[in-house]
Amino acid sequence: MKKVLIVEDAIIIAEDLAASVEELGYEVVGIVDNAPDAYEAIKNKKPDVALLDINLGTEEDGLDIGKKLKEELGVPFIFITAFSSKATQEKILLLEPKGYLVKPFETEELEAALAKALA
Repeated sequence: MKKVLIVEDAIIIAEDLAASVEELGYEVVGIVDNAPDAYEAIKNKKPDVALLDINLGTEEDGLDIGKKLKEELGVPFIFITAFSSKATQEKILLLEPKGYLVKPFETEELEAALAKALA
């Protein structure tokens, strides 16, 4: 079973997302809301993919985590966000995520993004 890490600062959204991920047949190996916990979970739980909220309300955001995943840790990631400016979208493209979902999104969109990221 493929393992998914969720990095989301809104616990209600994170729990809903986790339920959807599990319904799709994946294992959620953790829900974290900040970069240090994300890095520790990646090191210890070795997810196959990470779902990253861009805005975490902390100094390091999802873009920072994505950059480290791409450059150092080799874990594919999918960005999820409710808010996105043109400048943010440009940064997203540079990081080459395996997917990009705008909240709210349908389970089918999540399923497609996970399948693509894990292909």
